[in-house]
This record gives sequence, structure tokens and C-alpha cells, in this order.
Amino acid sequence: MRPKGRPQGRERDRALADLASRQHGVVSIRQLERRLGFSHQAVNRAVAAGRLHRVHRGVYAVGHYDLSRHGEALAAVLAVGPRTLLSYRSAGWLWGIWRGSPKPFEVTAIVPRHHPPPSGVVRHRARNLVDDDRAMVDGIPVTSVARTQFDLAWKLRGDRMSRLLARTEELGL
Repeated sequence: MRPKGRPQGRERDRALADLASRQHGVVSIRQLERRLGFSHQAVNRAVAAGRLHRVHRGVYAVGHYDLSRHGEALAAVLAVGPRTLLSYRSAGWLWGIWRGSPKPFEVTAIVPRHHPPPSGVVRHRARNLVDDDRAMVDGIPVTSVARTQFDLAWKLRGDRMSRLLARTEELGL
């Protein structure tokens, strides 16, 4: 007997499409299993049928391989685990205050996972993230503007940090 409230069949496929459309085309295995009721075998069948495409361990693109930068960024966050945030230069890019590339995607996690981060992802560990350090931009969990500036302050030389602060002010952030 399936748990009450989980979609089944075509309803589940629609729920998957709706979730993927809100998440830049990517979903995690946790979302597939816990929220949508996919079994491990159902995920394998969807991969074999070409409906799901592995991006990282436990993260899939739905229906296609061609992810936007936002999709790639969210895939990096989902791959590292719950309560992970896009951070450092990647967060600056998402906020629009860093004009460089967001790659490699940098993420910050409270508790590190036991497996290494996926290729193209740099994982930072934070012991002191509070709710005010968390934000959501375009459906992507990200460090707040203030936390992003704090994280970048020790990485950027004075002139680059000055430009970042000026851009933050220009955007009204």
C-alpha cells in the first residue's frame, strides 16, 4: 500500500514535471523518493528510459541534459546535501554582484558529507551559519548578501572587493 498523499502514475509524472520546472530542471533523489514516492527501481527505470539524466550523485536533470547556469548551480547545492547554500563567488554571481564566472560552483554546508563533493563543486564547511545568513534567489538556496560579502572579503584584493561593494550598492542590496 502506498503512503497517503504521494502521487502515483501520471499524477506522479506531472508532479515531477512541476517540481523540475520550479527547480531549473533538476531534482534530487531525496525529492524523488520522499516527496514523489519514486522507488529506487522507478528511478532506475526513468534513467533507462531517458526521462532522468544523472548530473551528480543523487541529482538528476529531468528530460534533458542542457541545464542553464541556474540549473547547474542548484544541482551543485542538491548534490552536497540538505541545508547547503550556494556561496562565495557563486553566490556573488547569483546575487549579481560578482561579474566573474560562478564556476567552479562553491557551496557551504553545515555538516560535511562523507563522500567528496562532485566534480566542479567546491565545498566549504561552516559552523556558524544562522538563519540571517540564508536566502533564496530564483529558487536556489544561497548565502545572504552580507554573508557573501563576508566570505569574499578575505578572498578578494581591495580593488575587487571595492567593486563588489559598489555593485551591491548599485543594485540596492
